Amino acid sequence: MRQKGFVDNAIGMRHRNFRDRLVVLRHYGGQNPICKCCDATELSFLSIDHIDGGGNTEREAELGGKLICGHHMYRWLIKKGFPLGYQVLCMNCQVGRRDNAERAHISWKSRQARKS
Repeated sequence: MRQKGFVDNAIGMRHRNFRDRLVVLRHYGGQNPICKCCDATELSFLSIDHIDGGGNTEREAELGGKLICGHHMYRWLIKKGFPLGYQVLCMNCQVGRRDNAERAHISWKSRQARKS
């Protein structure tokens, strides 16, 4: 019996976390969430980005640690009433923006197109 309760709880938490993530992505990215940079629509690739940067500092101050993210961040955004300053980006655009301050994969696609 105990195992079943644990499994049921884990499944419930997974559903709740997905629901919260979808609510946040739809709020910041429209009914059918889309990357603001490259128009990607695959939900598994989309995430929330701080428009002006500063995500580590904010998570440290608001959530108690800069490594706290994911469902904690989605739940916090819902609790705070969807504050301004966030956008939906795919992970490629987000990492490209972080590492290169540009749309890295867009530049890569342009180079590939010129080679063809």
